[in-house]
Amino acid sequence: MMSCTRLSVIQDMETREFREKLVTSAFTAFQLGAGGDKPFLEYLSAIGLADKTAAQQVKAKPTTADILKKSQNIRERAVKQRMKDKIA
Repeated sequence: MMSCTRLSVIQDMETREFREKLVTSAFTAFQLGAGGDKPFLEYLSAIGLADKTAAQQVKAKPTTADILKKSQNIRERAVKQRMKDKIA
């Protein structure tokens, strides 16, 4: 009879292999357009297959609106600084 440790190791390996097969299938579906306009990691997160760290990275990614707002703030500060430099 197998020990519990060996059995749990085998179960973990089988679980990882099954998950890898699901991710591979999801990638095929993604290539065929299942993800729409989403990046692959965001698609994996949406269907519940992303690693926790990958899902957090997807959520932490700034949107285009955030980037534009930040760049606008930088431009405004640069203009203010130029005005100060001209006055001084």
